[in-house]
Amino acid sequence: MFQDQPPEITVAQEKLIEKQRQAIQSDILKSENLNTVYDIGVLDWDRPPINDIYNRNPFEIHKTGYKYDALGNPQAYMKIDAPIGSKKQTKMKKNYIPTSQLISTSTAQEKLAQNLSGKPQKKKTKK
Repeated sequence: MFQDQPPEITVAQEKLIEKQRQAIQSDILKSENLNTVYDIGVLDWDRPPINDIYNRNPFEIHKTGYKYDALGNPQAYMKIDAPIGSKKQTKMKKNYIPTSQLISTSTAQEKLAQNLSGKPQKKKTKK
């Protein structure tokens, strides 16, 4: 009937609309706060930050973890990262005697055996 007049809004509808506006504004503020950097010296415009040397890391960060002892109590420990390119290659132990040394000791043992026994040993001949 009357198309020129806007529909009347009740008090409950106004409160609901106001709450929705506040919720939208608080969401916008929360998203802006997430992007804010709270490091030392960040808000000092036109001046370099205090910890510029450390590049926003004033303390060295280590990876940590927990180990559990026999009783189930957690114990904190620091994980050690092995460098990727510089893995130490351990030298193989030489658990063998060179052939030249074996030959020299065998001849010395033959001479010693001959001296101790007093009688010459016969060499085996191949048939």
